[in-house]
Amino acid sequence: MACAAFKAALMAPETDASNAQIRALITAGKYDGKDLPHVAEDYLTAFIDSDSSHIRRRWAGIALSKMLAASPKVVDHLKVENSKLQDLGDILVSKSEREDTKIVAGIIMRQGLSQGLEFANFWSTDKVRNSVNNFPGEAGPRWMTRFQGFLDTLSHLALANPVTDPCILYPVAVVTSDEFRWASATGGVPIAIGEWLRSMDCMWDTH
Repeated sequence: MACAAFKAALMAPETDASNAQIRALITAGKYDGKDLPHVAEDYLTAFIDSDSSHIRRRWAGIALSKMLAASPKVVDHLKVENSKLQDLGDILVSKSEREDTKIVAGIIMRQGLSQGLEFANFWSTDKVRNSVNNFPGEAGPRWMTRFQGFLDTLSHLALANPVTDPCILYPVAVVTSDEFRWASATGGVPIAIGEWLRSMDCMWDTH
């Protein structure tokens, strides 16, 4: 069953091959097996683990978003893992997290919302729940732009570390060396590329 293959790939020591295996399973698009809710929890744990590489976290997060879409049982199971879901919000307010990791966290949250999770499930503080209501919960050609607007709103809250970079990012496409691709549809806006992006090992589409 697919869930057994996902579990085996995640438990394997991280190498290019094991990451490629997770990517291949995502591409295959099969999410079945009675243990899928528990496997999804393992993938959530892997995604929020800041000690893991950003590549492993990224593929774990994308796989998790697909599991949420595939099974209401996954959603029901994760509803009781509230502290882990709240770590997704912590990723978004963190100054140290990579931009692509935040994008994947946003994708997971968006998928969770569409499957019945509550916005409050993702936050450990009422300040975000009560003060920020512009999270883009629906997919669409302008989702990335709206998501950046949400991050900008978060950055103005006292709980978030102040952002001192002189640019505002509106990514319309992300392509990484390990074949992660995220592109909004038509109608995106150009982005400003700050000096700090050079460390991200990504290509950012400016057209």
